[in-house]
Amino acid sequence: LARKTTWSTPVFSDKEPDQQIAAMVLAGDTLFLGGLHGGLIAMCAKEGKVLARSEFPAPVWDGIAAARGRLVVSTQDGQVVCLGQK
Repeated sequence: LARKTTWSTPVFSDKEPDQQIAAMVLAGDTLFLGGLHGGLIAMCAKEGKVLARSEFPAPVWDGIAAARGRLVVSTQDGQVVCLGQK
């Protein structure tokens, strides 16, 4: 672990032993994580608590970006998905 770490928490369950984080981005106070085998997790960056989980196509390595209130994900199946309000 890094020195002076504020928090540390496992984000995947024992049922997902091969799951790894493929992409992450910090957007304000929310850290978004994309799983190598799919799934999207939103976490509170200050406290490390999971805010939401959803089924989602697996992103390419480092394939998540955030800008202007939107999350853009490039997926392993060739899609570019934009999430957020219009």
